[in-house]
Amino acid sequence: MATAPTSNVSEESPISPDSSLAARLASVRRDRELSLRGFAERLGEEAAYDVSYSSVRDYEQEGSSPPARYVEAVSEAFGVDPVWLLRGEEAGGWRAGLGSLPHVQREFEELVNWLRDRMPAEEHAELVRRGWEQFTARSETDHPVRDVVIRSWRRSVAASVDPGKDCPEDRLNESELARRRSKNADLVTRTEQHLDWLELLLQDHEYTVGLTDSDGYMLFTRATSDELLERSVVRPGHDWSEESMGTSGPGLALAEEKPVILIGAEHYARALHDVTCVGCPVLGADGQLRGVLSLAMPVRSTKPLALALACYTTWTISETMQR
Repeated sequence: MATAPTSNVSEESPISPDSSLAARLASVRRDRELSLRGFAERLGEEAAYDVSYSSVRDYEQEGSSPPARYVEAVSEAFGVDPVWLLRGEEAGGWRAGLGSLPHVQREFEELVNWLRDRMPAEEHAELVRRGWEQFTARSETDHPVRDVVIRSWRRSVAASVDPGKDCPEDRLNESELARRRSKNADLVTRTEQHLDWLELLLQDHEYTVGLTDSDGYMLFTRATSDELLERSVVRPGHDWSEESMGTSGPGLALAEEKPVILIGAEHYARALHDVTCVGCPVLGADGQLRGVLSLAMPVRSTKPLALALACYTTWTISETMQR
């Protein structure tokens, strides 16, 4: 797994180590001595991706951002490492780092494998839903619900969380939110820097992503669109700890101090039963948990790869925090 990125870009390519995605895309075309139109035609022939030559020009001149599928098509058609396209000279180190995944990453891989087995299974989702209904009625269930979820449900009951609540009730005022952002300025800055490439990969998906501090308060949020962000219950300043919202991606990751995935009715609040969420702890230089990056998607369109990318992004953030 710890292999250097492969690329057909020649050593004479005039791009610098800190070049942009646009410059790397342009270098791929120039190295093949293709015109804009010829490059577009090759993408159609080799990767079944239809694009106009004017769009190719816009992507290379940063007139607009290329969709994730375009980057994938360039990789497929010309044998270029997609991670190199996205991260440039950082690609080798990023890939090499994946060869020595920390313990939490191995745990997450097990969760992704578990998810792949059950994500399409309506029968499993129905059993969990029945388990939730039984548990919220009498604080126990005989349905097959994961132990980590049952533990969290029990803590939610102990904290007197209402399973019928729509969103966190506790929200920081602007001055307190600003104070917490300032206290966690390094965490916020490093996270925002790494979310740019994650958004490029996930721009064809519907999702919201947020960062909480170590107490569970949401420091900032992003989404596929402004409209989705407006509809989302994930807002800056809200308390997403288990004590406030019960079992959720951020709250459970904080409580268990490891990456977690929650699907539909595994969430304690009924309002989150149409959502799949991953929560991934961010570790600081001292190895202590500094916050949680969480990504939520509709259950109907959940992609395991998207959840895995969110976790790898979190691991990368943790790596930079520990330097």
